[in-house]
Amino acid sequence: MEISSLFSAKAVAQADPQVADRALARLGITREALAESQQQHAQERPANAKQDEAGTPLWQLPTGQVWVPKGDRAMQRALYALAHQGISGHRGRDATLARLEAVVSWENME
Repeated sequence: MEISSLFSAKAVAQADPQVADRALARLGITREALAESQQQHAQERPANAKQDEAGTPLWQLPTGQVWVPKGDRAMQRALYALAHQGISGHRGRDATLARLEAVVSWENME
């Protein structure tokens, strides 16, 4: 499966935890690692975030995006790195952000 198909608004709209897990795995990030980051930065969690019901729960925004703590720059850089390179190579800043925003979100994401 292409990364571009994992990072699609349709996948997020389906709210399928397995799709999010596969997208995160392609980024080299496990559900457990992201859950640990969310726990370590719990004070940053948006008030409207809710936990999903899959294995290791992740906090998600009402849009279905997985919340990434603002204070975890290492996690953000890892997410950027794979979304940036993808199967089709670099497609520019806007395409990279679109891929990320389909699955994850953090404050002041740009």
